[in-house]
Amino acid sequence: MNITPITILIIESDSGYRFQVQQALRGINSPLNVIEIEDQAALTHQLSRRPLPQLVVTALMLGELKSSSLLGQIREALPEVPLVILFQEDESDDTTDLLRSGAAYAALPRSSEHLGRLPSLIHTTLEHTAARHAAREAEQRFMRMAENAPDMIFRWSYARGFEYVNPASTEVVGYTPEEHYADPGLGYRVIHPDDIPVYESVFSDLVDPDGSRRYCVIRWVHKDGHLVHVEMRMAPLFDDRGELIAIEGIARDISQHVIARERLRELTTRLTQAQEEERRRIARELHDEIGQALTIMKMRLRFAENALPAGEQGSTAHEKLEVLGSLVDDTLATVRALSHELRPPLLDELGWDAALSWLCDSFSQRTGLAVYYSCEGQSSRLDGEIELTAYRVVQEALTNVARHAEASRVQVSAVVSPGSLHLAIDDDGCGFDIQALHASGKPRSGLGLLGMQERAEPLGGKVTVSSLPGEGTHIEVLLPAKPAKGET
Repeated sequence: MNITPITILIIESDSGYRFQVQQALRGINSPLNVIEIEDQAALTHQLSRRPLPQLVVTALMLGELKSSSLLGQIREALPEVPLVILFQEDESDDTTDLLRSGAAYAALPRSSEHLGRLPSLIHTTLEHTAARHAAREAEQRFMRMAENAPDMIFRWSYARGFEYVNPASTEVVGYTPEEHYADPGLGYRVIHPDDIPVYESVFSDLVDPDGSRRYCVIRWVHKDGHLVHVEMRMAPLFDDRGELIAIEGIARDISQHVIARERLRELTTRLTQAQEEERRRIARELHDEIGQALTIMKMRLRFAENALPAGEQGSTAHEKLEVLGSLVDDTLATVRALSHELRPPLLDELGWDAALSWLCDSFSQRTGLAVYYSCEGQSSRLDGEIELTAYRVVQEALTNVARHAEASRVQVSAVVSPGSLHLAIDDDGCGFDIQALHASGKPRSGLGLLGMQERAEPLGGKVTVSSLPGEGTHIEVLLPAKPAKGET
């Protein structure tokens, strides 16, 4: 394995002292390429050559060349190369200011007794230099990514306000990085007034080193006046005492996503309304037209049965008419059940409480599953959309239980309180893994749960599902209890 040797320049006029430095360098356990510089001409020639050395060892003494001039030449030609300065113990350091600007340096007394420390000093200096270069490269990589990122990236501190803002701020919120640097409070003032409590609640969590929230979605007021929905992710920085000193964060413009989601919600609401209107129409046609036609058919079968001669009451024709009559009765019952399931008249006539009670009873009779219903509070009439949503959500939940839960018992509970209607559906079935269901990737997995959520959310409601394999399923539905028009 080939190891690239470390190139070290020794800049020193005194050949005897150069020899002592050479002897000291033998203590370095790495291949070395040592180049001795003994005059101005050699220095000028070497500083123009490539590749560059990794280290310079010098006493800042080279003939008549002053230390400041020599240091200036080295710094100009080798700005990133570390220096090891060998100095007289009794001389003052007139080059401190020059040394502090530029590459790293280390100092060692020039006396022979201290030269034994030169290998360890060089080793440490090279390690520190490598670490500095690695950190600088990492910072440069970050800057390249940050400067070209579409999201706004920032660092804000209590001491100086905005310390870094990338160019994307101009696109996201309309203000340039320079405007942020000049105005430490700009990041707070662009927040929409209604969203300030949300931001402050997250900020209070940032102050706590153990706080869990580092994320929020709020609205910013763009420089031109329009609203921008941003997703903010922030990381707090603390000092040694645990005090918050700065915040680093990313703000992503998600306005298009929010608009698309609102349009999708609006479309879903319209589709749901259209579906309900179609259900109502089909239910009415089943009840009024097909139901009436079957009723007339039953009457005419009865007429035909009565028209048979008295001697043929037990004949084959009479038996066939009875069979047809029974078939018409069953079909009429099925049509009525379908009509009620599509749009129960009780929902429009008596309201959600009576409709839910009928739904649980009829579902139990139809499936053989024990379904119990209870209601607490004043079950007065609510807004039509709220009542319909409550009915459909419970209907979907019961359908899911019958299809998947393998349950023997279901409890449907309704609790009415001022301003809210709380529904709970509990079954003793097999349960399921909610996370696995969402991650399954199956096209129709979880559509029933999603349908319940899509019905509740446009009304300001919320559906929560909790379940574990073998422990049944619990569904909570919270809806705003807006009273129906004309109700108090």
